[in-house]
Amino acid sequence: MAVALDTTPDTATISVSDEGPGLPDKNREALETGTTISEQGAPTAGLGLYLVRLFVHTVRGSVHTEATDAGTTVSIALERVPESAEGASAAPADSPLLGVAPARLGATALSGLIAGVVMGVYMHVTTGVVPVIGALYGTKSLVVGVLTHEFHSLVFALIYAGLLTLLPRWWRTTWIGTAGVGAVWGAMLWLVAAGLVMPIWLNLVGIATPVPNLNPNSLLAHLLWGTVLAVGIQVSRRWFVS
Repeated sequence: MAVALDTTPDTATISVSDEGPGLPDKNREALETGTTISEQGAPTAGLGLYLVRLFVHTVRGSVHTEATDAGTTVSIALERVPESAEGASAAPADSPLLGVAPARLGATALSGLIAGVVMGVYMHVTTGVVPVIGALYGTKSLVVGVLTHEFHSLVFALIYAGLLTLLPRWWRTTWIGTAGVGAVWGAMLWLVAAGLVMPIWLNLVGIATPVPNLNPNSLLAHLLWGTVLAVGIQVSRRWFVS
């Protein structure tokens, strides 16, 4: 897996490339064009990817996928926030952007992927549940589960970075503050995404799962993810990103 950040005066593009089997055509269509479940003719066709596209387009971004014999690349392009006269990043008054500095998008993406790896290893060692994540997209396998989990981690990390910009300075700049927000964000994902959305989705694809599915071990995994994500962002902010 490779992560790249390309910038122009107007955009910042994060690309994630992998040599795995890639996304099925129907899921690529949901990600790029926003095709709904009903249009796909099946209740499991691309709901998560459709929500990703919806979020990206909400912040005036775009999603592009490229599949070749060498693998698949998913790219998310976002508008850059212009620099103010004082040199600080600021979004224009009519822009819906949350104000994440372009230089920090790559660091946030990398932190999200690392947090996803740590969480995935913990879940696989303790419960072996990672392959089940792949079942959300039609294939119950470890490889698909890892790729899907990492993609989810990347998206939720970018949302977390956006949420930080809405909070008072202490929560955005201190180790304790960002870690606390990360833990709360992880707990929210455990409650909503893992506790409600995922079990409902699994039942739709024929895997019997209790609803809600509020597993304590899953809570620990999501708290670990949020904490690692926050630490990664703080490390990159203090030593790698000005």
